[in-house]
Amino acid sequence: MNDLDDEEETPLEVVEAVDVSPQIDIGDATADDLLAEEELVSHYDVDVADNIDVNSADAHFASASIEGDISEAVEEE
Repeated sequence: MNDLDDEEETPLEVVEAVDVSPQIDIGDATADDLLAEEELVSHYDVDVADNIDVNSADAHFASASIEGDISEAVEEE
């Protein structure tokens, strides 16, 4: 609450914007480009996994530590 009542404003950090859009020039495309016989890459099975053991799938979280401003201890159930 002290921070909200403070009259002095904290200046915002200025972050330079970065353009992450793909650089595609559709001006060079022709109707024949739509008919080109190219083999397409399928990403359909990228997130598929086989034989997942649900009892140990979250084992990597067992050694995780809590970071931040937690004012009281978090108890494990």
